[in-house]
Amino acid sequence: MLKQIESALDLLKDESRFYIVSGEKYSWCYDAINHTMYSVDKDIFNKLKVASKNEILDEVNKIDMLKLTPVLNFFSSILVARENEKIFDYKPTKCTVMINTSNKCNLNCSYCYRDKKNHVSADISKVKEALDFVTKEYMPNADEFVVSYGMTSESSLDLPLLKQVADEYVNYESYFFTEDDILEERREEFFSKLKEQLFHKLPKILLPKDSSELLRFLNELIKLKDLPDVMELSKGMFNEATWHDVSRRKYFTDWKLYRVNRWCIQLKYGEFVKDAKRPYVGFWFMSNGTNVSEEYIRFIKACDINPFWFSIDGPKDVHDFNRKYSNGNGSYDDVVKNIPIFKANGINLKASAVLTDYCPEPLKIVQHLLSLGFSEVAMTPIRPGSECSFTKESVKKLLDGYAALFEKLKEDALSGDMTLFGALKEDMCLSAFNLITSRQKLVKRCPLDEQIVINLDGSITNCLYFPSEGDLKIGSIKNGVDENKIFKNITVNKREPCNSCWARYLCGGTCFYGSLVQNGTMNKIDEVECTIRKFVAKKCVELLAFICEHNISIEKIINA
Repeated sequence: MLKQIESALDLLKDESRFYIVSGEKYSWCYDAINHTMYSVDKDIFNKLKVASKNEILDEVNKIDMLKLTPVLNFFSSILVARENEKIFDYKPTKCTVMINTSNKCNLNCSYCYRDKKNHVSADISKVKEALDFVTKEYMPNADEFVVSYGMTSESSLDLPLLKQVADEYVNYESYFFTEDDILEERREEFFSKLKEQLFHKLPKILLPKDSSELLRFLNELIKLKDLPDVMELSKGMFNEATWHDVSRRKYFTDWKLYRVNRWCIQLKYGEFVKDAKRPYVGFWFMSNGTNVSEEYIRFIKACDINPFWFSIDGPKDVHDFNRKYSNGNGSYDDVVKNIPIFKANGINLKASAVLTDYCPEPLKIVQHLLSLGFSEVAMTPIRPGSECSFTKESVKKLLDGYAALFEKLKEDALSGDMTLFGALKEDMCLSAFNLITSRQKLVKRCPLDEQIVINLDGSITNCLYFPSEGDLKIGSIKNGVDENKIFKNITVNKREPCNSCWARYLCGGTCFYGSLVQNGTMNKIDEVECTIRKFVAKKCVELLAFICEHNISIEKIINA
């Protein structure tokens, strides 16, 4: 027992593995290897960690028997920790794709990364070419393709093209049945079951004459907006996410409707048909919120992008400082004017804000955005290279701003008000909190080696911020991707000094583009971003310790 405690106390001096927080009653230890937190009586721990080897046994003998077992469990947990190398050895099954449909935008934001001189737009043939390349050549075996559009443009200006793209998705996500999907040995039984249960509810023109027309009939069913009602399916038959899609299907584009109806047929008649193991091709875009029309509203609802993202940086003076029109006027008033229109149409809005040196106060920003009607807020510290980027000297203001935000989170947790937690559930500030409570390690900063960006000229890079020409170009639609040019070995345990930092699995390392701008190479870290992310990780550990000590429900926070 004595040797165990001595060994554990020696290990706890390793700042590349442990971060220790002193609470009111307990000392809390975040262990990077176990990726969890342990607690121990604070008074006992403080005495043991300063005791000499000769004094440790005396201190242990003073411990009340009821307290001794948890103390020994604390030290033994630290000793048995082993790094799981399997988390670094995996093959991606999801492909993240960004297709730049144009460079058109009605704003002239100071920190924008698009080519402002080039207002070229793609046409549907170019987008189809990009989708064909991704789904058939680049990663044909992916389980899911997450596709974002117009990341260098304002989506409302690309609406005609986006609508064309949505129509084409039916071809990429074919949820229609084939003869191979039908279990031939049960074909007649299946036909009889459908005849008994559905024929009397459908127009005669849809009905098959016999089982030879079964395939045609199934694919007619897939097109029906009221199919779940016809099949008498109820909410209790689905999980929450699937029921959301089923209940909103009448708004959907054909590609989403067909997917929902295939699920329904599979649910009701799965014993007669094979499950459709087809990759899902996602569809996502966002907006600067300045431009609205009935057609645009209908399309957002049809794509069921929930929540729908608006770019807005905070109060009027903060937003207008960087997000201006080409004539120099701010865009805040137009964005705020349009928020009620979207909400009146049942569109849940999420604010995407950029934190700059002009206003390093995340609490002020999130509170203002919540007052405007946003349900969620994501705040991202500005990347380096802009006039209002943070420097080694100015970043202290942002850290103070985050400190104020975390104090507010503690106050709200004590009072039972989880509004702020819910609003920031996907924000960077709570990322480390979420990772610890979900027992998930962030092993790399972003999926740089799993994502591609397809530009208007057909060139391909791994990141939106990378130039489409030069060394960072990894290929083109015409010539394919050069695997040797993909930046690999990007897991945090292979980056220095990240691999010797206790917060490595709460941070994932700094942005590769930021490293490139700051250092001229992606191999070194961006020191300013490192300072921010490590500070926020510390605050998350402290917040979790505070919540545990005050017996506040973590489940309520997670589900806020």
